[in-house]
Amino acid sequence: MRKRITWIIIIIVFLAAGATVCALRWKAWFSNPPEPVWNEAEVDYRFITFGQDSLPHFVNHGTVWSDTQDPKHLRILLLGDVHNEITHDRYLSLGATYPDLDAYAQLGDWLNRGYHYYAQQLQSDLKGTAFEYLPVLNTPGNHEYKKGLGKTLSPVWLSLFQHPQNGPANGLGSTYYVDFDNLRFIVLDTSAPRLLHHFTRLNKWLKQTLNTSGNKYTVVIMHHPVYSHAKGRWNVNLFTFLARPLRKADLVFSGHNHLYARRLPFVEIGSVHKSHTMRKHVKADKTSQQPVYELLTITRDSLLMQTYLLDTDSLYDEVVILP
Repeated sequence: MRKRITWIIIIIVFLAAGATVCALRWKAWFSNPPEPVWNEAEVDYRFITFGQDSLPHFVNHGTVWSDTQDPKHLRILLLGDVHNEITHDRYLSLGATYPDLDAYAQLGDWLNRGYHYYAQQLQSDLKGTAFEYLPVLNTPGNHEYKKGLGKTLSPVWLSLFQHPQNGPANGLGSTYYVDFDNLRFIVLDTSAPRLLHHFTRLNKWLKQTLNTSGNKYTVVIMHHPVYSHAKGRWNVNLFTFLARPLRKADLVFSGHNHLYARRLPFVEIGSVHKSHTMRKHVKADKTSQQPVYELLTITRDSLLMQTYLLDTDSLYDEVVILP
């Protein structure tokens, strides 16, 4: 009898704790905020991606994209979480600062939400800048997924970005890779896998994609980090299934935490002023709470990673990776 009462008490405590957590976290987990109304002129264009047949100054030799502007190097600018907070003028100045970019990349949460309003805002901010004509490599973040018991990627995101369809079954168009002359650029959608077989499938695909890269450098971008340097942001599933294969990559960039932390090959970057609290005594070679962006320069002989402060364009960190 006592044993039965003990189990009843345990179950009641467990259910009460679950109800309390759900009550406190319901809005964060399941509530989608109302969409603002876009009252300005509509901007109608699609982003240039490597899933399309032709790209400016790139030639597709089978499945390998070659830069015809300057075959000696490939230069890619990489942004972290933006949340629609980089202005039109700032995109203009970034394009003017780096006029020789071949492409740019983004780590998710480019849109504050996966709504038509924020898509229009982003496209208006990019209109007339160098980034309107540059091909983009990007992955969705959690803000671009609809909240709920079964999270789904916003149709707005899918309509904007026509990426290669060479990823795993549960990540087609959002998990993919692109081959350049000296680089394999791998994009992981970390919000897509939810069930066990999704993670095992992604693990297998990632291993194969890294192992078949040949002598190319390998750069991976993803939204959620495998190693989180922010307090309370550890993702057990990603660490369990992706940490080991990702150690074979040359660089792995993630966002989500809105801070900068380098512990090669893992690099966290954020491009807005919304930093999460850094974990104490965390292992990192360099950290910052300031918004940053990355400039990658890839040649046959080196992979150069340069970290710049977003507010001043001043060099903050630099790493050279040799073959």
